[in-house]
Order: sequence, then structure tokens, then C-alpha cells
Amino acid sequence: MESTERSQMKNLEQILVRNSPNATNTFEDMRQIYLDMLNTLAPSPQKISICGNNRPHKSKDLREAIMKSSRLKRIANITDSDKSIKKCKRQKGLVVKMNK
Repeated sequence: MESTERSQMKNLEQILVRNSPNATNTFEDMRQIYLDMLNTLAPSPQKISICGNNRPHKSKDLREAIMKSSRLKRIANITDSDKSIKKCKRQKGLVVKMNK
């Protein structure tokens, strides 16, 4: 056996000795024993954060510009006027510049 397998077996034996089943164990006790053994033999995956900082990806100004752009796009689609389409294109260009 490899050393990791030996340590896993040792951990499993410790769990079993510590939680030896007897008549007074409840369902929750047995459930906890099962979960301890499961975590020892096959640990559940944990989410790992890769991002190095806590700043939001988009600044407040950029989010507000995107919201305004979406609102102007809806208005341009509804009214279909040249004025609203120009406003939408100008705002879209501003968002693209801010995102760079």
C-alpha cells in the first residue's frame, strides 16, 4: 500500500473506533459517521477562487453606462427614429471606450 492509502485507512480506523456503532446511536449519529468516512476516502470538491483582488469587474460608471445604453436601445427599437438611433450608437461607443 502507498503512504496515502495507509493514512486513509488509519483515518478510517480512527473514525470507526471513535464512533463504534452501538444500540444508543441515532440516525444522525450514523449519518455523521457515514459522512466522516466519505470525506476521508473521497473529499468533496471545494470551490477555489482564482481572482486575486476583491474589486468588482465593472465599475459603477461602466454599469450605469451599460444600463443607459440598454434603455436607449429599447427606445430606438420601439420608436425607430433617426434621433433615438444616433443616441443609442453614441452611448454604445461610450460604453466600448469605457470598457477598454
